[in-house]
Amino acid sequence: MTFQNPQILILLLLLLPALYYLRAGSDRTARILKHFSTALPASTLERLAIPVLALLLLTTLLIVAAGPQRYLPRPETARSGNFVFLVDVSRSMAARASCDETMQLDRARALMTDIVSAMPEAEFGITAFTELAFPFTEPSLDHAYLQEVINYGLFVEAVPTPGSDLGNALLVLAEKKSEQPPVYARFEYVILLSDGDYSDEANQQLGKAIPVLNEAGIKVVSIGTGSGDGLPIPTLGKNRECLEGRFERAEGKEFYTRLFAAPLQLIAEQTGGRYFVETQKTELLDYLRSLLHENADLQLPLQTEDISPWFLLLATLCLFGLVWLRRF
Repeated sequence: MTFQNPQILILLLLLLPALYYLRAGSDRTARILKHFSTALPASTLERLAIPVLALLLLTTLLIVAAGPQRYLPRPETARSGNFVFLVDVSRSMAARASCDETMQLDRARALMTDIVSAMPEAEFGITAFTELAFPFTEPSLDHAYLQEVINYGLFVEAVPTPGSDLGNALLVLAEKKSEQPPVYARFEYVILLSDGDYSDEANQQLGKAIPVLNEAGIKVVSIGTGSGDGLPIPTLGKNRECLEGRFERAEGKEFYTRLFAAPLQLIAEQTGGRYFVETQKTELLDYLRSLLHENADLQLPLQTEDISPWFLLLATLCLFGLVWLRRF
């Protein structure tokens, strides 16, 4: 077992004098009741139980405050994989019928979270793109940090340029693999999440990127987000909030976007990857896990799990015990 904030456990040293005063107070109360009351005094067992339960309650609450965690067992087979998420954060990824619905980027982020959770032995990097590409994290096994970046770092137009140029983003990753070998040399697969809504010029650039990816040994697993039916793109406020009833317009009409599967299928097929739609989560996870390979030299960081609910349960039982003894 380990703790997120072990320094809090120093306060346990204060519990010994607290136990002494609780015990002394219980004895004084028993003597007073015996002298002035005709009721039967509390039994010795009750007088002992009160300070013990109180001490146990305080101890468990301090442990909860320290953030108790248990180490999860390591996988029996040393398998690993190296992936880079490439996430479309252009304005079209905000598409939805109303502000009450989930936008495409939020569903893409939820899928990324599921992938990272399902593959603790894999390294992941995160790069977002619009017209330009920007790396948010290098490939890493620190999954807690990756989850924070996914949940709090990715939002519509996190890369603040209009449009989306997938070909340029893929060329950037290929360049990183060749020019930054200590960090990016091991990655083999790009996990692309996008609606495929690109301009004709961007699709031409995509064709130029395919031979470069093949030469670099990079395969693309593409995931189509969105629907074949057109969806409007809500207008966003200064804080990226959805403005109800207001939508992006072009030539005086509401601008609609939809899932364009063709470029996503093309890049997957031409690089030796595979194309999925966002609803195929089970098939996608099975496929990604099949890409993991044996790695006897893999040194996985220890994964932990929060166990504070169990201590909270024990604290609750102690509290009920004190109430039942009518001395709390």
